[in-house]
Amino acid sequence: MIKGVNKKIIEINDTNNIYFEKAVLYVRSQMSSTPQKHLMNEAKYYLDQMSPENYEKRSSKTLLYFMAAAVITFLIVTIIIFKCL
Repeated sequence: MIKGVNKKIIEINDTNNIYFEKAVLYVRSQMSSTPQKHLMNEAKYYLDQMSPENYEKRSSKTLLYFMAAAVITFLIVTIIIFKCL
């Protein structure tokens, strides 16, 4: 089924990604008046954030935050236990 709706589309042919050769992004209707250069910069930034290298950085950072939260929680629980004794 085809709808009669006009959409602004950003097509990136050079994704700098070994897995994907092209990306197609649909611009939100409320952002359609945004200058084309700004939309292209945002599209490239978005794609860069999705790269495998950035995913690995985010994953290791998330693991670091999780470990820090676990250590802090352990210390708080230990302090509470010793104060109750």
